[in-house]
Amino acid sequence: MNFNFLFLSIIFYTFTIAFKINFFIIDILPIFILAFLNIRKIKLFKFLIYLMKLNIFIFFLMITVYIFHRDTSFIKLIFIRVNLITIFNLFIILSHQKHEIFCSMVHLKIPWKLKALLIFSFKYIDIFSSEKDKLLETLKIRNFKAKTNLLTYKTMASIIGALIHRAFLKAQTLQDALIIKNFNGKFYSLSKSSTNLSDYLLLIATFTIFIYNIFGYKI
Repeated sequence: MNFNFLFLSIIFYTFTIAFKINFFIIDILPIFILAFLNIRKIKLFKFLIYLMKLNIFIFFLMITVYIFHRDTSFIKLIFIRVNLITIFNLFIILSHQKHEIFCSMVHLKIPWKLKALLIFSFKYIDIFSSEKDKLLETLKIRNFKAKTNLLTYKTMASIIGALIHRAFLKAQTLQDALIIKNFNGKFYSLSKSSTNLSDYLLLIATFTIFIYNIFGYKI
């Protein structure tokens, strides 16, 4: 899929859902389109694991809102909004390989400074994630089991400190490599961004919901 179209679709859908109060079946139409187009590319179990992990943060947010405002209707609204946006973005992210995302970002029709910011953010998140996996694998080899005791807390604190330190060193190495190569703020790719019917279909669906959200209630 063309990331220029996906980028616009994300903007339209996110802004639409983030400000909606009443939800209808049409609001989940883009999710169904993405699911239909990418069902073979996505591992369902991996998708559900990511969604469950993200919902842990949503749960704590809901608890905070309830403690300070006691507004259950607003809590339900937050839950629906965040989950719809999260599911939509997860379908896009998990249906593409890392190199596909990188190459697609290069072809985005946005200013280079913003494009470089997105690419570096994606790269640093990838570095952070890979270092986390290495440290967790080390704990498994040593048969570490998390418990509610002081040793576990100290171990996790050490892991987090080591993770931040390793990620920082990797980022510094990447920066030095770019300086040596006389990086001018632009990235280049030999691949070309193609467009097909599914790109137009998703963009039309999200744009329709966006327009309806703005003008639909006034008609």
